[in-house]
Amino acid sequence: MCAQKKSDGNKMQASGKVLLIQRLKISRGEIHVIEDRCKQCRLCVALCPKEVLRESEKVNEKGYHLPEVVEEPDTGKICVACGFCEIACPEYAIWVKETALMEGDLREKPF
Repeated sequence: MCAQKKSDGNKMQASGKVLLIQRLKISRGEIHVIEDRCKQCRLCVALCPKEVLRESEKVNEKGYHLPEVVEEPDTGKICVACGFCEIACPEYAIWVKETALMEGDLREKPF
């Protein structure tokens, strides 16, 4: 028996197992920093699961280094609007705006 593709998005393998195919939606985010409030605690940098934040050379009026966004879409290093930085900031100096949903790679799961 050859692999057959059904119209509902499932595949039947030669072994008789069905693979469910899912297209994942991944949210994208835009990070905003309120520069006067930042006190360089680095919690946003430390807690970012995608590692898109780092300490920059730019300083605010109080002399604190601000976080900056460094995305590398080719390596999957993009803001996914998880909001960890926003939740962790004790000064409410950072917030995330969800900008879009992008489609991720196909994932196959044996049924």
